[in-house]
Amino acid sequence: MGKKLVSVIIPIYNMEKFLDRTVKSVVESDYDNLEIILVDDGSTDNSLDLCKIWEGKDSRIKIIHKENGGASSARNAGIKASTGDYIAFVDSDDIVEKMMYSKLISLIEKTYSDIGWCSYDTNGALIPVGKKTETVIEKEQIKQNAILPFFGIVNNPTLLNTYNSIFNKVVRGSIIRKNKIYFREDLRIGEDSEYITRLLMKSNRIVFCEEPLYHYMTQNDNSLTRTCMTDLFSIKVKRYEIFKSICEEYVNTTEKRAEAFFRYEIECLNHYSIFLGLSEFSKCVREIWDCEYVKDAYKSFYEKSIPIVGKRIAFAHKINCFFLYCLIAHQKNRILRTKRFICKIIKK
Repeated sequence: MGKKLVSVIIPIYNMEKFLDRTVKSVVESDYDNLEIILVDDGSTDNSLDLCKIWEGKDSRIKIIHKENGGASSARNAGIKASTGDYIAFVDSDDIVEKMMYSKLISLIEKTYSDIGWCSYDTNGALIPVGKKTETVIEKEQIKQNAILPFFGIVNNPTLLNTYNSIFNKVVRGSIIRKNKIYFREDLRIGEDSEYITRLLMKSNRIVFCEEPLYHYMTQNDNSLTRTCMTDLFSIKVKRYEIFKSICEEYVNTTEKRAEAFFRYEIECLNHYSIFLGLSEFSKCVREIWDCEYVKDAYKSFYEKSIPIVGKRIAFAHKINCFFLYCLIAHQKNRILRTKRFICKIIKK
């Protein structure tokens, strides 16, 4: 029997600067039985022209051109057009190692897994992983090792550090098609992890490879880490409600839910305090302060479980003082704001 076909889906929007590098890395893979689907999501630069050039060079490449609908919409278009036994995704400014697909396919078939994933690095900086070269997780273990970490409950740091992205994974096409698992197009952030969670719920076995076979490149000046999203908490609440409905049977204790929401609160406070002055910050975090999920979290979350950085914030909740809450949460990131200011000066 010949090699199984792998459909590699690459969503593209205005990536003319990096597209050649990305497609080249996929084309040069040592696993040659590929179906490379380039989905142009209504680009306004020369991305589509570059796609057509690549299509002329390699018969394995097919192009989908569509109106702009976002990365999830583009990925869904790629899924519907795919015919491979396996499906993989690549971001249009990243790089895959030559042996990524051959390695993961080999592991999947050797262990009879439904999903194989690898470690990756970010701009050359390696993601922290555990000591094992390969980790196989059975269906009954998935909830502890793969689903709970999504809610902030860290049972397996190795999997947690590589969990939230789809690009470092290869999935059996039958899992996706049989269960009609598509990306939610209404999520602005976290669409990868929500999608992965639904995949895991339908998987009988997964295998993890420690090797960093994917290179995640960050060069987008509009990324979340460089701009303030004042609706970040609202987005996280929506994500939480979606994931809670998916994983209710796995996250069925009050303490686990409380811990997850405590972490969401801290993440949002950190984000807002980096970008906003105290006055704007106070207006923005009122939504967090009034949120019933957060109030319930502090009623059921044991203080001894709260990290040191959050104890003062917890105290403000305890005495019901919003002003103190804002002051503590805002000041705790003054060092980060100073660094950001210095970086802006250096760039100028």
